[in-house]
Amino acid sequence: MPMMVFYVIGIPLLAFIILLKNRRKLDQPEVIKYTLLLYQGLRHEVFYWELINTSRKCILLGLHVFVPDKFRIIKALLGVFMLFVCSLIQHRLKPFKIKIITSLGRRKRFVP
Repeated sequence: MPMMVFYVIGIPLLAFIILLKNRRKLDQPEVIKYTLLLYQGLRHEVFYWELINTSRKCILLGLHVFVPDKFRIIKALLGVFMLFVCSLIQHRLKPFKIKIITSLGRRKRFVP
């Protein structure tokens, strides 16, 4: 259980802290070398988008694993609501540098 908490919360939080600390220097070569993988393709204003995306995935997985099967309808409704909210956030923030990627990212969320 402690490793699951570390993996689910600790690693994304550490990545966010590194990006937050270096957010003004994301274009400098010495910072790019270590952080490019975390924000590649994203606009600099929304460097934290991967944290939001990872949180969405963890919440959906948590709903599936921890909500009992006798609440299937509630589980499904919460999942659809979560996807809807994330889609609205993505539409508002437009995190990707290329517009077509934002559009594809929004669509892939609803395709199995």
